[in-house]
Amino acid sequence: MLLIREEHAVRGEAEEEFDEAVRDLWLPALGKTDDARLLYYMRLAHGSGESYRIITYTLVRDGAAWERFMHKVHGGELQSLAAKLDGMRHFVAGKILVPLPWSKLQDIDLDSVPTQAGDHELSLFMEDTVHPREGLLDEYIRRSGEQYAGEYDESFPDAPRLL
Repeated sequence: MLLIREEHAVRGEAEEEFDEAVRDLWLPALGKTDDARLLYYMRLAHGSGESYRIITYTLVRDGAAWERFMHKVHGGELQSLAAKLDGMRHFVAGKILVPLPWSKLQDIDLDSVPTQAGDHELSLFMEDTVHPREGLLDEYIRRSGEQYAGEYDESFPDAPRLL
């Protein structure tokens, strides 16, 4: 399981159009493949950081699935839709992540992730974006597990929530 985290710097006037395109076009398009699903779609609240930022997490089955997905985005059936989204943002920056050992999200059943948007309560999502000092990554991972894993209670969102 791989998680693709992307930060989209959306043009302010296109923010709602971007939301709609992801919800109505991108999400169902990913659902037609066996390789990837849009897992999370989050809007940074104005005042909490840079404005007009959308964070997405795409769940990809494995490395081979990531390669097939990229071929679809860069020259395949997802190319025109990816270009439409590109036209609504200034840039997108992505990175590939794997769950930390203490994360409850060790294994997500890709087939159980919804492929259509649904209504749900608003939820709060915390991202830890600290960059530990050189040579201290393992210690940071251990300490963050001690800090965060113990704070999760039964209300921790095990299931993905979309749009």
